[in-house]
Amino acid sequence: MYLSELLRGVTYHVDDFDRFFSMLDYDITSITDRLSDIVPGTLFFAVKGENFDSTRFCKEAEICGAAVIVSERELNLSSALNIITPNIRQTIALSARNFYNTARSDMKFIGVTGTNGKTTTAFAIFDILRKFGKNTALIGTVENRINDDFYESEYTTPTAISLHKFLDTAIKRKCEYCVMEASSHALSQDRLYGIRFALGIFTNITMEHTDYHKTMQDYKISKLKLFSLSDRTLANMDSAEGKVFWRYPGVKTFSTKQAMADYYCEKIVFSSKLKAYGNTESTLKTKKEEYKFELAMIGEYNLSNCLAAFAAADILGVPPEISLSALKSFTGVSGRMEQIHNNLGINIIIDYAHTPDAVENLLLTVRRFTEKNMILVFGCGGDRDKTKRPVMGKIACEYADFIIVTSDNPRNENAEAIINDIVSGMSGNSYRTIVNRYRAIRYAIREAKKGDTVIISGKGHEKKQIVSNRIVKLSDKDIILEVLREINDEI
Repeated sequence: MYLSELLRGVTYHVDDFDRFFSMLDYDITSITDRLSDIVPGTLFFAVKGENFDSTRFCKEAEICGAAVIVSERELNLSSALNIITPNIRQTIALSARNFYNTARSDMKFIGVTGTNGKTTTAFAIFDILRKFGKNTALIGTVENRINDDFYESEYTTPTAISLHKFLDTAIKRKCEYCVMEASSHALSQDRLYGIRFALGIFTNITMEHTDYHKTMQDYKISKLKLFSLSDRTLANMDSAEGKVFWRYPGVKTFSTKQAMADYYCEKIVFSSKLKAYGNTESTLKTKKEEYKFELAMIGEYNLSNCLAAFAAADILGVPPEISLSALKSFTGVSGRMEQIHNNLGINIIIDYAHTPDAVENLLLTVRRFTEKNMILVFGCGGDRDKTKRPVMGKIACEYADFIIVTSDNPRNENAEAIINDIVSGMSGNSYRTIVNRYRAIRYAIREAKKGDTVIISGKGHEKKQIVSNRIVKLSDKDIILEVLREINDEI
């Protein structure tokens, strides 16, 4: 693509005008913000982030073949053209849109933001749209999808370049819709800049990512960006901190508690035993109609997520009978309240809950169908919010019968120190610490008795553990299945 086409709509200036004008018809072979991806003819975005400043490596970028380097300050370059922009993040997003020509499509975007529930809500909407016969793309934490094809997910919301590259593929596959999880980081960093959403959805908000968002107000402002990018909006009235969302001008609302919501569930009944279908039943009311709402999913928060999916589909024009049928058979997402079936007479649940609010909701839900003891295995991530650790320890003690505190992506922190932070909020002696996550899970399953429930929380679908700068292969599900095979061989 010609440099002139790539910069369409971008705000910038240059100091070397003669060089710039001579390069307007230069054919840019690729764009990237990663040094390792530079090839001859690349336009490189030199970003000064919180943890890494790639403007310090522009000489290396030139050596690798970068023809143009875009930055927020003037750089002393020897061969590459330097283009200066006031907002590098927005420039990356617009340039990526131009490079992959994703504006050529009238694909409808549905964005989902919130502290918890983004993944399940997005997957449920995707499932409804597929049942409706629509070619649909999905972008999120667990995986990216185009119809029935799966693609690896690196972030909850990809970088702008990766995002538009994926959207280009989706457009070629004739996708009419794209359902996307919108993280606060992505919104704050303008990764979604230049995209107009047909519908923006808010699930809930509790304080998270305090290592990045220093105040709740900053966190809310980041998430509220999605609504400013959306033609229509939908918000959860049950989120205590979410008033700014469900009072947004023109917003539609959903609730399992507030009858004045546009979409409201009442007469809610949760099954006392896990079943393949019909674990949750309720009456769903809109301003015009009333429906029997049956779900395979478990828990009030999943009822809320599925209600959001129904409301979103209704706003988008999907017939209610399609949505109701799809949600009745929707069993959820890998690593989200995922049941591991076994012949030991115990319930084994894998979940991604890693915030105080999510862990409390998880334990309250699981208690409903636990006949005897509830055993929880969990930890907290390193290089992340330290204040939530004792809070989560306290919540675990309040609801679980026995707790095993273990490691969960310690990153550059000492795993034992993280565990000690968690334990500082705990009381009594109904817990033990096992640093090695494999051993912790193995211990929990082997100690469980018939009628007990074992919950492995925190990592969900993840298949790796981050320790220092190393990535270690580790899957909670694989460990559970291995232990179950061992036990069955011994019987």
